[in-house]
Amino acid sequence: TYPEKICVIDEEAKNMIIEKFPELADAIEVTGQPAFDRFAHEDTKKIASEVKKELGINPEEKLVAFMSAMEGLEPVRKIAEELSKVKGKFKFVFRIHPRDNTPFAEYEQEFKSCGIDCIETMQMPTDRIGAASDLVSTTTSTEGLHAICRVKPSINIIDPRVVEVAAPPSIKLGASVGV
Repeated sequence: TYPEKICVIDEEAKNMIIEKFPELADAIEVTGQPAFDRFAHEDTKKIASEVKKELGINPEEKLVAFMSAMEGLEPVRKIAEELSKVKGKFKFVFRIHPRDNTPFAEYEQEFKSCGIDCIETMQMPTDRIGAASDLVSTTTSTEGLHAICRVKPSINIIDPRVVEVAAPPSIKLGASVGV
């Protein structure tokens, strides 16, 4: 038997279920995601100012964060190679996924070998780094959704040469860019 009600985050999620299970259409309710409601009252500008000051970054400098989703060293090496081709100046932060046991120094070395200085921020909560970032990039990390909730530009890396992932709904809906 099917559940009486199914709660989903948005119309895209509803459509994904209906595509496979059309008989459930009347049971699906779009409720949003209450876990993201906290962003409605977050003083993101204040947090960004504080974090940039703590990191010694001038307020006008761009901070780019890559939020890892346990890709591993090889995909990160490819990401670093591509990132090194960016023409503009920016400060860079790489955040290790909480379940990743790879030492930060190993990831840092991948970026350094491509000429990218990586600011070590492991003493700060990921949430504060996300709020301070001017651009959040990821493959599949939830931090990409947090960036969207904060109205921050976000990039999801979906290149099969780097990682095997399908384009998430955030790209399909235009809330994030897929590269």
